[in-house]
Amino acid sequence: MNQGTPLKRLMESRWLLPLAILLPLLLQIQGLGFGLAADDYLQHAKLVGGEGYDAQRAILPDYFTGNPLWTLFEFFPQSASDFDQMIRVGILPWWAEPGASATFFRPVTAATHVVDTRAFGDAFWAHHLHSFAWAALGVWAVAGLYRRLIPLPVTAGVAILAFSMEEAHTMATVWLANRNAWVALVFGVLALGLHISGRRGSSALSAVCFGLALGAGEMGLCAGAYLFSWEVWMGQGTWRDRMRRLLPYAGVFLVWALVYINGSFGVVGSGLYVDPIQSTGPFLQQLPGKFGVLLASQAFQVPPEIWMLLPLGGEAWLAFGALLTLSLTLWLTLPWFRADRLRLFWVTGLVLCLLPVCSGFPMRRLLMFSGLGFFPLLAEAGCSALGLSGEPKEERSFRRKGFGLLLALHIPLGVFFLPVEAHLTM
Repeated sequence: MNQGTPLKRLMESRWLLPLAILLPLLLQIQGLGFGLAADDYLQHAKLVGGEGYDAQRAILPDYFTGNPLWTLFEFFPQSASDFDQMIRVGILPWWAEPGASATFFRPVTAATHVVDTRAFGDAFWAHHLHSFAWAALGVWAVAGLYRRLIPLPVTAGVAILAFSMEEAHTMATVWLANRNAWVALVFGVLALGLHISGRRGSSALSAVCFGLALGAGEMGLCAGAYLFSWEVWMGQGTWRDRMRRLLPYAGVFLVWALVYINGSFGVVGSGLYVDPIQSTGPFLQQLPGKFGVLLASQAFQVPPEIWMLLPLGGEAWLAFGALLTLSLTLWLTLPWFRADRLRLFWVTGLVLCLLPVCSGFPMRRLLMFSGLGFFPLLAEAGCSALGLSGEPKEERSFRRKGFGLLLALHIPLGVFFLPVEAHLTM
């Protein structure tokens, strides 16, 4: 393919960003009519102070009338008597483990839902439109980062389109209770972009954005993975200088961690999450298998939910297979990564940001931040394979052609996957 192909011109054109923002939203337009689902009902009851939920409010008056900024993502009551009452009225299943708790610290995202309730009331299509706006902001922020860091405009364009068409983002777009993933991504990418810019005052603004990402959801931790990776591979000056530039983020993280721990946030006994601090052994035991499933899902669109179908002892075999596959992949691709520090930045951030999300049950919605590092690598190798990057044909390796096949799996098939995933989600 020569440099003047319509595909290459589209990837470099000013129309690419509007296409990348609008196309996935149009493919998921049915989400505007989904209304409430699953956790949304519980959160809506809290947002309206229990109004319309008279039976539940009579039994649990404190549970539905707390400040939603702090309690919106509290799914289990603190007291044992309230816990039993929730089982009796059917809010919790009868098999819920006594003493279980699931409370997430997400005041920034909670504030967006408070705005929805006060501005739009029960017009839930408008709540969903608000989530669509965050999805658009997410693609816009990622596009700005890619265009700043990726040298070739065509490669940046392919990466932007691939990220926007990622079907793993669907749940965050169409399910109100999962909006936090987009909110965390927007502030996390802004934090990274400001950090990279190095302008006067950008360090303080970047730390604020990192704090907002953490306040949006635990997934905001993933932004720290890319900030750390940037200083390791792309930072200027001595190692002491690089680590000093990370101190503001360490301070923000420390404050967040103190609030999280002292505020009794976190998950215990839910069966879906394993706390890395309180249950370090089980977390490390499950880490290789979960990491392998999530990475395979990111690269090959393998449904990570297969984790729940594993037979007894299957986790050990999955962990072994994942480690073997990752080791072989690393051996085959290491020379390509080592040839460019920017590639090392992307892949290191990708790997590190998967570690904290392995505390949860493997699901596609956990791949929001991993795609941030994956798609620039896929785009570079895919453009090379398709001849869009201007390399002579003889310099296109067999391994890079494999990335071209992966590119087809993520972009053209995304046109099919996005509406189907949106339908299946709700």
